[in-house]
Amino acid sequence: MSEDKKTNSQDGEATQTEKRRKNLITGAALGVVIAFGILIAIAIWHPGIHERVKFATENGLTLAIVIAVIAQVLIYWEQWNVMNRGLNRQETAMLQWVDLQPFGISTSAESESEQPEEVDIDLRWKIVNNTTLPFTIQRVDIHFCRDGEIGWEMYEVVETELVQPAPHSHNFYPLFLPVTLTKQQTKEFLGDGAEFSIAIRVTWIDALRRKQIQNFGDFYECGLDYMRINEPLGKGPTFVGIEKGNATIVSTNKSQIASFTIDDTAN
Repeated sequence: MSEDKKTNSQDGEATQTEKRRKNLITGAALGVVIAFGILIAIAIWHPGIHERVKFATENGLTLAIVIAVIAQVLIYWEQWNVMNRGLNRQETAMLQWVDLQPFGISTSAESESEQPEEVDIDLRWKIVNNTTLPFTIQRVDIHFCRDGEIGWEMYEVVETELVQPAPHSHNFYPLFLPVTLTKQQTKEFLGDGAEFSIAIRVTWIDALRRKQIQNFGDFYECGLDYMRINEPLGKGPTFVGIEKGNATIVSTNKSQIASFTIDDTAN
């Protein structure tokens, strides 16, 4: 379907380009005819001109030179437009981004009872390449905050993994976060579900070997057989601070305040 849309878009653009070219040629020819018509009319009927043939010849040659210069300028302008459209298409074709998708949850418990007191869970994601070119995962930073607690647990995955583009059957990079729940969190998890705040930063190298960083942040609701986004945190920060100190984050979901320390030695 996407290939058909792309082909139709290219066909439509080619049709528009051909139409503009025809309109340009028609307008230029009409302008030349009008200009020479005015020149001939002046040479024939102007009472102050005595050498009409000489006037028409000399001024006709000058007019032809001017028209040739204008035509050359128009040709260069059209060629520049064609090149610019080609560059825009090339830039669009090479545009890349990272998509992060929840990939389920797995659960384990040391106790074999029907209601274990504590369980371990693995939160799973896919870093998906939905573009037409490959990119390389370089690093994944995960900040994890449990509901009802202050402070962020920080995890880091250092990797050099090439992720194939969208047509490939394995166009994703899987990762998981192991979490051991407390007794209270286990009770919530096995009941109505437990909530976590999770911020993920993906550092990757695009097809042009440029380093890119993309941030994701969401509230997750997790249960025995589900892991879903409850409320998006919104766009991540566009500036990463390197100054040591305490920062305060307000959780709009539960109206709780959580503090964490920015560690500039992680890099």
